[in-house]
Parts: sequence; structure tokens; C-alpha cells
Amino acid sequence: MKRLIFPENSKNQQIKIPRKNLPLIFFILSLAFFCFSLYKGFWLPLALSSGPPSNEQSGEQQTLAPFEQVVQDAQKLEGLFTLYRNQATDKVYLEIKPQQLDKKFLCFVTLASGLGEAGILSGMPIGDFLFQLRRVQNNVQFVIPNINFRTRPGDPQAGSVERGFSESILYSLPLKSIHSQRQTLLIDLGDLLMSEKRDLPGVKAILPMILGASYSIDEDKSYFKDVKAFPLNVEIASIYGFSSDDDSAVNYLPSVS
Repeated sequence: MKRLIFPENSKNQQIKIPRKNLPLIFFILSLAFFCFSLYKGFWLPLALSSGPPSNEQSGEQQTLAPFEQVVQDAQKLEGLFTLYRNQATDKVYLEIKPQQLDKKFLCFVTLASGLGEAGILSGMPIGDFLFQLRRVQNNVQFVIPNINFRTRPGDPQAGSVERGFSESILYSLPLKSIHSQRQTLLIDLGDLLMSEKRDLPGVKAILPMILGASYSIDEDKSYFKDVKAFPLNVEIASIYGFSSDDDSAVNYLPSVS
């Protein structure tokens, strides 16, 4: 019976052959994992960055009416602010540019006509003040900034003044629409000037002291008279009709502009 005898070096060679293939297999697996990671790392940030803004923008467009639909049949008046006036519905809309937000503007309120007595006369100045328009979600806030107490830029006391004297948020007006391209905001000036709850001109506050009875703005008797837009200012003339809860205590109900 013959017996086969293998040399010692041939056995070692058979054992080492698989070991020589291990680095090649490891290299191929590492390269495949690297390519897969690179592929995922390239597309994942795009999905994260582009997805949420598009969903948020579509959500705003769903909750607000289209811009062109709101200002349909309205006369466009371009100036410091762009106004849209619809005389058939007595609506006046104000378009606010993004760069006009958080910027200070000056407002003058004057009586164009009066009662002819009790100090309520034509041309009577009611007040002047600085204001800012500030967007908070789907609302535009009418803000009166603090100008009575201030410091110089870089002054260490600036933080104390800011904490001690806050700004006054007079009104919060709902957004009517947002332009899809210009990203401008549209509000209804009737919510600011013709609302029974809001008295921006300040006439309602002085009537009890002069006429001896309390009055409130009657929306059915109030309307916009003249609306003009210029490059440096905007002029709005409004007719205000007032009503009293106790009509028996007064001889007449005033109407001023």
C-alpha cells in the first residue's frame, strides 16, 4: 500500500492561500460601504433642507387667500406704501414690503372736520407718534417703540433700558394674503382704522370729557373718504360715525373726519 507524503511547505502554502484573499475582500467591502455612505450623505441633507420650507410655504398658502384674489377689482396706488382701494366694498388694503418691517414711521392724526363747538374744531391736531410694523406668524403687530428713554449705541446701560422700558403693542392685525413672488404682506386697513375695538385716531377717548357721554365708533356709519399714496407719505381721510349706549343722555351723535 502506497502512502502519499506531502512536503511540509506545501501544507503551509494551502493554509496561507485563503489568508492572502482576506485583505482583498475587506478592501472591496470597505469600498462598497464608503460609496454607499457617500451616496446617502449627499442626498440626505438635500432632503432635510428642501423639504420643510416647501411644506411650510404651502401651509401658509392654504390658510391665506391668493393675493390677486383679495385685491381683485381694487385700484392700485403706489407710493411709500402700496395701497389697494375697492370703492364698491369700501375696502383699503396695505401692502408691506419685507424691508419695511421693524422700521420706524411717523404718523400724524388731525381732524379734517369737527362739530363746531366744545373744542372739536376743524384742523385740530389729535396726536403724532412713531410706529413700527412687525410680523408675528400670520399677524402684523402695530408697535409703538420706546423713544422717551434711550442710550447711545454701545452704552452698558442699553440692556437695562431695554428691560426696564418695553415697547407697546397696540394692535395685532390678521394677514389677508402673502404675495408668492414679492413676499409682501397684505393687511386690511379697516381692521386698524374702522374697527369698534380699535381707536387709532384717539377721538373716542376725548369725546366723554367734552360731550359728557361715552361713544364708540359705529362701523356702519364710518367709511374711507380719500386715499392717496405719495413717494414719501400716505394720506388717508376717514369719516367716523359714533354711537352711544345711552342715546337718551345726548342730543346728537357726532360724526367727524
